[in-house]
Amino acid sequence: MRTKRLYGNPFFATQLLRTLYEEKQIFFDVDASAWTWSIESWSKLALADSVVEFMSGRSKLLSADAQEALKLASCSGHSFSQRSTAEVSR
Repeated sequence: MRTKRLYGNPFFATQLLRTLYEEKQIFFDVDASAWTWSIESWSKLALADSVVEFMSGRSKLLSADAQEALKLASCSGHSFSQRSTAEVSR
């Protein structure tokens, strides 16, 4: 199994854990009061090696309208508001 490196990026780690949870690869066992997972099932997952690849793949799960809004927002630089994105989309 190839090791996935998080490179100390907490955003990537959070998104990776969220994806594993959504895909039911990790779950909270109430009886044991602990998180449970299967390493064998993780090796079958197609996980990206970088934040960019990973988030690019995640963005494809958004609706077409949300993807278009994200494209417009990305043209605004590192920060944007919902209002400015709405104005650009007109």
